[in-house]
Amino acid sequence: MLAIAVAWVASVAYTIYLYNPAGIAAGHEFGWDSAETQFDNNTVAAQFLGGWIYPSVIVAFFFAVRYAWRRRAADAHQ
Repeated sequence: MLAIAVAWVASVAYTIYLYNPAGIAAGHEFGWDSAETQFDNNTVAAQFLGGWIYPSVIVAFFFAVRYAWRRRAADAHQ
């Protein structure tokens, strides 16, 4: 659970401090009319609401593989 929470906070921080400013700067560099509208608070909200999904899938996959590996090892010893 701690790994999921840390990854979630990291993804939200990444969106706030790196993704949005870099996207806005690139948009201005490319001459987009309104780069700020594509990199605004909606991207942060999406990460805040759904940023826990990918980390939880990865953690669940890890524990499923570990369970299967240990079960296979226990069956081999019997």
